[in-house]
Amino acid sequence: MPKFPQLSATPRALTGRKVKQLRRQGLIPANLFGKKIDSIAVQVDTKQFTKLYDEVGETGIVEVAVGDKSYPCLIVGTASDPITGATLHIDFHNVSLKEKVTATIPVELIGEAPAVKELAGVVNQSLYELEVEALPTDLPEAFELNLSKLAAIGDNLTIKDLTVPEGVTIELDPETIIVSIAEPAPEEVVEEAPAEAAEAPVEGEAPAETAAPASDESQS
Repeated sequence: MPKFPQLSATPRALTGRKVKQLRRQGLIPANLFGKKIDSIAVQVDTKQFTKLYDEVGETGIVEVAVGDKSYPCLIVGTASDPITGATLHIDFHNVSLKEKVTATIPVELIGEAPAVKELAGVVNQSLYELEVEALPTDLPEAFELNLSKLAAIGDNLTIKDLTVPEGVTIELDPETIIVSIAEPAPEEVVEEAPAEAAEAPVEGEAPAETAAPASDESQS
């Protein structure tokens, strides 16, 4: 069997709200499950997991060791604190290396579209990830899509423009659009408010007369 990154886990006794105690100790609660095993409640070291997750993501296989047994797994889900970003929980899916699995693969845009640079077009991405089927060892980390082919407004890239590794199946129609170039947004015209008109006299009233300066005579 090929070698995969290793992650040590220990059986977990604490459940529910009590798992907060684990996090204070630098541990993350997790569940390990699969077709051929009963679900196992485990805990892993936060630092070790964070380093490994940065390396393999959700498409790389991790060898999770629990006691004297080892399980090839995909990290199929993590829950994170919305404020700190800290990982609160992990789901490990034990997989068979000989059976295909379904996984979600991100789509990453690379390069620069001439239509954006020269025509001020706008990139519209309609699909950010794709569901695929493949053996666990064949899962790509991401699909890269080069924007350099998008030269005109209305140009697009579809599923068929992806480089798909052998053994990986995407169920969507090959003509499904992933990214397209739209016309630039119209510039907003800010209309200046007209200068405030001089106040008109109320109907029936004579306009106020400007008082004339007092003459020397009136001042005497």
